[in-house]
Amino acid sequence: AAASLLLEGHAVGDNRKSMKGVSKMKPLNVILTDGHPKCVDNNEICAKMMSKSENLNKVQIEARLLLWDSSSKGADACRQMNKTVGDLAMDESDNTGRSESNCEGQSITANISADEGLYQLCLSSDCVHFQEFHDGLFATIARTMVVSGIALLCQPKRGTSLPNFMALVDAVNASEVDGSINNDGIQCSKTNGGKVEARGPLFQMNLFEDFDTKVSAMHTTLLSESKTTMKNVPNAKRSSQYDPNRHRPLLLVLQKL
Repeated sequence: AAASLLLEGHAVGDNRKSMKGVSKMKPLNVILTDGHPKCVDNNEICAKMMSKSENLNKVQIEARLLLWDSSSKGADACRQMNKTVGDLAMDESDNTGRSESNCEGQSITANISADEGLYQLCLSSDCVHFQEFHDGLFATIARTMVVSGIALLCQPKRGTSLPNFMALVDAVNASEVDGSINNDGIQCSKTNGGKVEARGPLFQMNLFEDFDTKVSAMHTTLLSESKTTMKNVPNAKRSSQYDPNRHRPLLLVLQKL
């Protein structure tokens, strides 16, 4: 999983034209996370290699170990991640004399707290298939995202895996109590005179199948070729053929409310 912090709403594109404009952008801090120490080591090597690029001289990339955990231990890990973001943002504020803002222009450095999410953008690649960690993944996103921040999760459907994760988000959003997640990863409610106050959904959720023209075109082509060749492929070899359930990427967008 890769979690990235955007300072003042500037993103890095994936083509040469957009990379030429990176030198004019305001500072961008990116933190890559993984739960396996060897993967973190690989990310650190990649980050060092990318830092040598002249086009990325205003992009600071770090690699950190982060486990998805809905317990208080996971809350401590998220608190440390938020503290990292707060320290980076405060450094930028000290250097420029300006306070960084979130997607709605609200300051995220004026009153920084490690107990509040501070990440403006989270990118997650093929993570929801670990169904036993759905609660930990969801709690991690909720604990680290700033209000109005956006999480982009890209993955195939994989049977019931993606629908079950979306059902978890829906369950939290539909809860009668406050939709926020407290430091122990438990839904918390606020009371007024002993009465529970409904606070509304925690995330706005949207699923996109056709989020990129190239990906959609490739899906159509592969699906057509698969139907044509499947008739002549033995059952033992069909698992290697294109299967939208296992291969077609879908984009799940969560915006924290």
